[in-house]
Amino acid sequence: MGSTRRAFTEEYKAQAVAFVVEEGRPIAEVARNIGMHEMTLGNWVKKAREAAEAGVPADAPLSESERAELVRLRGEATTAKAEIAELQMQVEFAKKVATWFAKGLAVKYAAIADWAASNSYPVTFMCTELKVSRSGYYAWLVAPPSARSVTDKELTGLIVGLHAQGRGNPGVRRIRAGLAAAGHCLSHKRVWRLMRAADLRGRHPRAWKRTTVAGDRPVPAPDLLGRDFTAAAVNERWCGDITYVKTWDGWAYLAITERRPPAGVIFHSDRGTQYQCHLVRR
Repeated sequence: MGSTRRAFTEEYKAQAVAFVVEEGRPIAEVARNIGMHEMTLGNWVKKAREAAEAGVPADAPLSESERAELVRLRGEATTAKAEIAELQMQVEFAKKVATWFAKGLAVKYAAIADWAASNSYPVTFMCTELKVSRSGYYAWLVAPPSARSVTDKELTGLIVGLHAQGRGNPGVRRIRAGLAAAGHCLSHKRVWRLMRAADLRGRHPRAWKRTTVAGDRPVPAPDLLGRDFTAAAVNERWCGDITYVKTWDGWAYLAITERRPPAGVIFHSDRGTQYQCHLVRR
């Protein structure tokens, strides 16, 4: 099937041209905002400017018929401006709710209530755009909360408390276990949904192990470098470090050293027992 060609009233054209000629806005911007082709608006502007150049001087007296025509055009321009404003509102609203048509009525009604409370859009306009009835929206607005929503609210309070007790670390599995211990057996999906609605998520702290352990009989070792790790030549100052690696079999540590250092080299490390052992010192 072929596409239907849009028809524009004269007042609509006049207001669109006024956005460009009187307000100095770019043709591309105006065309994009009102949802029309840039070339079409460009032709309108061109014709309007040609007509203005061929017109009478601005200070010339107007006849009665010209005054009547001017009043009519101003009225049409006002109407066209309102139509364009509504069209712009429709485009803006459509961008916000582009993926909402597959959502349930409760989600749409809740969104309408939020926007109506902030005077963002008229209720009638939103109901029309979201394809829901006004009567259905107002019935939802005054209806008491369902038993499930009341239960969800109570459970959310418990979840927030458990999450805070765990210092923000518990995820869905630990929260679910905590609820079960309190006598509330919920599915994994429901706990996940309630945590997501409350903007809660678990954290997974990285495994940590202390690496610098002085031992029972620490050996005094002065700091010969004084935080100055520069050297004029190779094999003057060495530095070593140690780290722990978590494996399936437990913790393993990795130390960086070099055997048989040349005479006179300064070896700098921490004062952990690994570097103070007899084997390393020898």
